[in-house]
Amino acid sequence: MPALLWRNGHRKILFHADGPNTHVAILRSCGELRCVFWLGFISVRGAKAIPGALPVRLEITAYTMGDGFDSDWLAIPPDKNIQGCLVTNNQRVAGAFAVFEDGKPRLVPAWSAQSLPAQSAR
Repeated sequence: MPALLWRNGHRKILFHADGPNTHVAILRSCGELRCVFWLGFISVRGAKAIPGALPVRLEITAYTMGDGFDSDWLAIPPDKNIQGCLVTNNQRVAGAFAVFEDGKPRLVPAWSAQSLPAQSAR
């Protein structure tokens, strides 16, 4: 069973296909970084079939096709992110999936600071 890993300092969070009560950090194209409910894995085809779904980048450090911490982990290169699929429920964020393609996480180019819109001063 595949798993994703997010590392924040000494803390490690493991994401499996079923992750109730778990949150994942996402980055939207508008530059917003936020935590939403983790919904699991979805195929590219499945993600495209969800009305109103938005592509996002997941803040993930590594992934494995094994069962957990003792598996062989593949680091996500600094210039890549795992593609996520943000879904809503009646205009409220329901959560995000990790998009899989050909049986593994779909890697997409990371959004650089230059490609994101400037944040307005508050």
